[in-house]
Amino acid sequence: MFIAAMLDAWPQLADELTSTVRSAGLPTEWRLGVAEQEDGVLRGKRFYVIPPDAGPAVGHQAFRSIVHRLRSAPMVVGIRERAEAIFHTLAEGHRGAPWHQQCAARHGVQ
Repeated sequence: MFIAAMLDAWPQLADELTSTVRSAGLPTEWRLGVAEQEDGVLRGKRFYVIPPDAGPAVGHQAFRSIVHRLRSAPMVVGIRERAEAIFHTLAEGHRGAPWHQQCAARHGVQ
């Protein structure tokens, strides 16, 4: 959703965002896509990450795993730090959710 919102605001970043997502360690056989989305209430872009037909989809990843992948990816340092900060903010937001206790261990968030 975050990438789609960025593309709504700055559509000229589409190519750069796609290459940045790839550089974060996304396997080359996974497809990325952008489509217009309208649900009767909101209208905007939707960003897709589509696993290969033959392989299983990757579910939720532990926060520590995401941070490790970002830190080891060949990304520009400023982009890497911003991406890590975004995931940290998302993880912190989960803390207040009613279901947090059930999935905190799975996501690696205390």
